[in-house]
Amino acid sequence: MRLEHNWVRYSRENTVQVPPTETPEFMRLLQRSGVALSRAEHGRHHQSPYAAHYCILGGWLNPLLDRFGFWRLAERLVYEKWGEEPNSWKDPKGGEAVRARALGYPPDSYDIKKC
Repeated sequence: MRLEHNWVRYSRENTVQVPPTETPEFMRLLQRSGVALSRAEHGRHHQSPYAAHYCILGGWLNPLLDRFGFWRLAERLVYEKWGEEPNSWKDPKGGEAVRARALGYPPDSYDIKKC
């Protein structure tokens, strides 16, 4: 699975671990068909505040999991159990809003668009 992740890897700095031309044809077919994550979709996983699109292999569950706050719940459970804050809470561009939503603060205390 790590290799598949490398095939779709993309960053805002245009750094690609495996260039598109070196991605195996079967993987490009899976990407075009929507079974595997496209490079563009994977790029959303790397956008500040890094609080959405966590499903990096297929991606088709992202809209549902993001909409229903699954990732905020997972972050809250990890924080309450082990005291570890996710990177999305520390991001200067919306991290406070992501943290507030995960911890259950009222919606008027954060910008919903940033979470």
